[in-house]
Amino acid sequence: MRRILTISVLAVLLASCAGAGDNADSTTSPPPAAAQTAATGELDASFDAGGHKLHLRCQGKGSSGSPTVVYLHGLGGDGSDVESINTLLETADVPGPYLLIGFSFGGLLAIMYGATYPDQVMGMVSLDGSLPTDDEVDQLIPKDERDQVMAEQDRNQESVDFYRTVDEAKPLVAKVPDVPVTYMAARLVEVQSSHDIDLDKPELVLQEVQRILESA
Repeated sequence: MRRILTISVLAVLLASCAGAGDNADSTTSPPPAAAQTAATGELDASFDAGGHKLHLRCQGKGSSGSPTVVYLHGLGGDGSDVESINTLLETADVPGPYLLIGFSFGGLLAIMYGATYPDQVMGMVSLDGSLPTDDEVDQLIPKDERDQVMAEQDRNQESVDFYRTVDEAKPLVAKVPDVPVTYMAARLVEVQSSHDIDLDKPELVLQEVQRILESA
């Protein structure tokens, strides 16, 4: 059976790790990533991701060439941008190819990462993920409600400009690699879940991840 290395990354809009954050105190001289993973199959340390520290938490011990599952969280944690994610994975010596799981705004990051580094991505699973067309959908909301919705999108812990990021993602769509993609929406009858699909229906998420891994 293929062994999978699963990673939760604390970077801008990525998976939050309790007690750790950007420029966290736990960044002092962590052991080399290769030494940690070789010994235990686990990694929980901070690394230089281009002028700032980002925390990386990994579980599982993958065989050579097996995909790495990278979970990209939504708004709500500290971190950096798409290029910083790549720098972090390279610095921590975490090999691809990567299967990206993007929750909420992390879905938009998955699209941007895949388009920027197409050779490193073997599949994507979006969990009620944001899309480059979200601003167009918002225009369908009645004007008196739309302003409140748009303000709430930009009101987040990282002070991320949601709509500017959407604009940056639009020209990248054509560069997304031809890989298996699953989009799981919270409001479809088939899922019957709240926005937090990863928490409400983890078995469905794992099912889609396994399906893509087996198709590789």
